[in-house]
Amino acid sequence: MSPINENKYLTPRVNWVSPKTFPDLNEHEIHIWRVSLSCEAAKIAELEPLLSPDELSKADRFVFDKDRWSYIAGRGTLRNILSHYVFADPVMLEFAYAKNGKPALGGRHAASQLKFNLTHAQDLMLVAVSSTEELGIDIESLRDVAYDEMAEQFFSDEEVAALRSVPKHLQTEAFFSCWTQKEAYIKALGEGLSYPLKQFTVSFLPNRPAALLKTSHSTQASRWTMSRFIPCAGYLGALAVRGHSWRYKHWDWKD
Repeated sequence: MSPINENKYLTPRVNWVSPKTFPDLNEHEIHIWRVSLSCEAAKIAELEPLLSPDELSKADRFVFDKDRWSYIAGRGTLRNILSHYVFADPVMLEFAYAKNGKPALGGRHAASQLKFNLTHAQDLMLVAVSSTEELGIDIESLRDVAYDEMAEQFFSDEEVAALRSVPKHLQTEAFFSCWTQKEAYIKALGEGLSYPLKQFTVSFLPNRPAALLKTSHSTQASRWTMSRFIPCAGYLGALAVRGHSWRYKHWDWKD
């Protein structure tokens, strides 16, 4: 294992672009949208009518207005984003959910090959979109956690050893770099936390590219591409997508 450069930031920064028109999703492209869930009352009033009765019912179950507004902002914006890809009215979109909650387009758009996944932390949401391939995305805010104990519980032996090799002042970031990649992978699989996190290993050291190194299925790891990135200061993000040679486009949603 090559020495770790302590001055090197673990996670690469990306350039977020606000497109003047909605971008085309080309073959071998992944679009990642960054969305602020902190909205004024006028924007919430604009987005709320886009939600389905089930979504409105869920919104009404939130105790605090801030949480309710964040949920409305997230669901309404997700509908707006996806509607551009399938050329549909955002109100008319229907969603289907796998047994572990992974969302997909349903109803009249169920036959679409469009794949998407979303994640949020505090007031920030990310939406990842592919024209054909399954993918998963995760975001976490950097914060103090008992990472030693959590790593022992959820990380593979190789990941635990790698985390302990990182300089102490970088271990919190290293922990979340590993965690977000693992979460992104199980979300791509559609398994959720029912998939044992110890049964696969990801690469998260600063001098190694993100990768799925090993799984309990010997032929599976090579089929996936992993990436990690900084959505904004204080957050880490990761993406897992089936296949290779992807081009990533990072878009800021400003509508």
